[in-house]
Amino acid sequence: MFNPTININISTTEQPTPTIGLKTFQYITLAEENKRIYTDEDALKQYGSSEIPNPDKISYMYLFLNGVLQPEVLYSVTEGSLELLSSDLPLNGTPIILLFVATNI
Repeated sequence: MFNPTININISTTEQPTPTIGLKTFQYITLAEENKRIYTDEDALKQYGSSEIPNPDKISYMYLFLNGVLQPEVLYSVTEGSLELLSSDLPLNGTPIILLFVATNI
């Protein structure tokens, strides 16, 4: 049986401050059947997930469903909440990663 695995090592320890003035962090959760709205309470903290920040304080934001980048028209983000706007929702257990990039200027 073919059973590929990917190991991701995530450290929750403090990392060095980037010298280029950027900070990256991500909200991580797993899709639930027929669920459209995900909140800070759904975050997988054991994988180093952050809460969902205020989008006005973020320079760039990218949503990945099962590792695939999603167009901005398919989701909406407010502080503490991610809403999926597409008519078809991800399958149960699909990884959802919302990546944030903030400038330190």
